[in-house]
Amino acid sequence: MTSLKVEKSSKAIAADYSLRLTLDERTLTMAGLDRVEVEREISANDTAKLIEGIHAEDCVHSWKNIKLNASSSILDELIQSENKKRPTDFFFYKAVRKNGEHTLLAVGTVAHKISSTFAHDGYPVIARCYIVPEFRNYRLYMPILKHRFEFCHKFFGDRLRGIHLGSQNPRIHSVVKKNLFELPFSYIGDEYLSQKDSFERVFDYLWFSPQLRAELFSLSANRTDNLVLRGLNRCVRDMIENKFDSTSFHRLLNFVEKAQ
Repeated sequence: MTSLKVEKSSKAIAADYSLRLTLDERTLTMAGLDRVEVEREISANDTAKLIEGIHAEDCVHSWKNIKLNASSSILDELIQSENKKRPTDFFFYKAVRKNGEHTLLAVGTVAHKISSTFAHDGYPVIARCYIVPEFRNYRLYMPILKHRFEFCHKFFGDRLRGIHLGSQNPRIHSVVKKNLFELPFSYIGDEYLSQKDSFERVFDYLWFSPQLRAELFSLSANRTDNLVLRGLNRCVRDMIENKFDSTSFHRLLNFVEKAQ
């Protein structure tokens, strides 16, 4: 994939980036659409409907914790709330029907860092995906994911080390664990998202760049008689090869602590 200059802003890169979601004709026909366009902004009315839909639905989404006022600045409030944590790009997917009508189909983001305190460059997060109920069951999740996956490559270029993805969906987890996911993500553990009065389990995945994968394989291939380092090396290889289970990450951390 083509690398762009680092000094270009993400907004400029997004302007260069594909403004149409690539879908096959069968999917478009099933959904009754002419095409799907990608926009950087949506109206206040669409934003309000989006947030209302997320709040009303029985789903796990970080924006359930956001209280927004129904005003002309609602989109700015949403974008600012995300960018306070870490630089974040928004992508709004607009369905264009055969009669020319435009309607919101989905939203997704790419955060430039795993967290505000994460010190390493080149680890973006594909996040906040929400597909409007009307457009589900048309297999749109993967094209929307691939669109942002390709954006990560375009924005970070040679700096890209890994891409983080989280999902609460057990079907996605099953497919990733069986190595049947269309993108080579590895399951690396769980996190728990604060959701109103509860904590919801979210499965965490990581795509390893060829460079990062090679470096980790090289480190884990070092022969040693130290049982702790041997255990640590085995954990690292299991992580890269998508062999982790729900306890593996804690085991990895224990080996790291013992090795220090």
